[in-house]
Formats: sequence, structure tokens, C-alpha cells
Amino acid sequence: IKARQQRLDQEQLEMLQQIPDMAERLQTPPRKQAPRRTWKSRYESLQRWLQSHDSLPSRHSISAEEKSLGKWLTKECTKARRQHLDQEQLEMLLQIPDVAKRL
Repeated sequence: IKARQQRLDQEQLEMLQQIPDMAERLQTPPRKQAPRRTWKSRYESLQRWLQSHDSLPSRHSISAEEKSLGKWLTKECTKARRQHLDQEQLEMLLQIPDVAKRL
């Protein structure tokens, strides 16, 4: 990434290009990543999930949607325990049934 952004000095770039297939990789444009979703949009997705299911989403599910929401919820609960969420986000999380048990 630094090479594509031209943030390497010439010596570093030359060393990098000596790695097999690296020169070619540096010439290909970077892949576009999906836009990041906001905290509120993830929370709203979780609310919709809860309206149609009887349980919190599992991060171990085979369903991509459930797994994604489950991972997000686990990460946010960890942030809450470490006091890394702002007060509004914490209050919103605590409105979700059974989330308080995870904190």
C-alpha cells in the first residue's frame, strides 16, 4: 500500500521489487473495498435482526448476515467492557435484550 501511495523511498521500493511477483503486483490497481458501515447502520441492522429472530445473532453462524452481526455485537460488547464506547452507543446497546449480561 505504501508503495502504491509513493510513500517509500527509492531504496525501499527497489528492495520490494526484488521479491518474486512483487513488481507486477505493484502495477495492479488496489481492489476497491466495500464502504464502511456506520455504527448506527450496524445497530439498525441488529434491531431488524432482532425483530425477526428470537435470539441474538451468533458469530459462529453459517449465515453470512448473522455471522457478521454476531461478530459486530461481540466486538461492541468488548469495547463497552473496556469503556471504549461513547455514552450514547452504550445506552443504545443496553436497550437490546440480553446484551447487559454480556457486559
